[in-house]
Amino acid sequence: CTPLIALALKKPFIMIRKKGKLPNAVSGEEYKKEYTGDNATGGDELCISRTAIKPGARVLVIDDLVATGGTLIAACNLLASVQATVVECACMVELKMLGGYAKLQSLHPDVKVWGLISEDVLQLEGKEGSA
Repeated sequence: CTPLIALALKKPFIMIRKKGKLPNAVSGEEYKKEYTGDNATGGDELCISRTAIKPGARVLVIDDLVATGGTLIAACNLLASVQATVVECACMVELKMLGGYAKLQSLHPDVKVWGLISEDVLQLEGKEGSA
């Protein structure tokens, strides 16, 4: 889905992946997630290609799910370390009850997050015969 958004916006698509998944990469610092990560303690590291971002680049970060905010914060920190400016973050689903957006705001107050689907919609009861 993310490459299609980049294509529609006529902007480059750059992947941020777990450490060890990209060649010639810059790694960020370890971050904690709400579930056990690759190191069995809930920690992971993200990385980005060394040549993917030019200093001063303006970036939109897109994630599938924002829960505790760990991955999104790690992505913003990593992009800041390569001198990019995160303009905005978007996600498919935001679980507001876990406070990820508030945590991101405390560290990156100028970065806004918007979600396509909120937990309010996910909690609606389905009805038979609805299309």
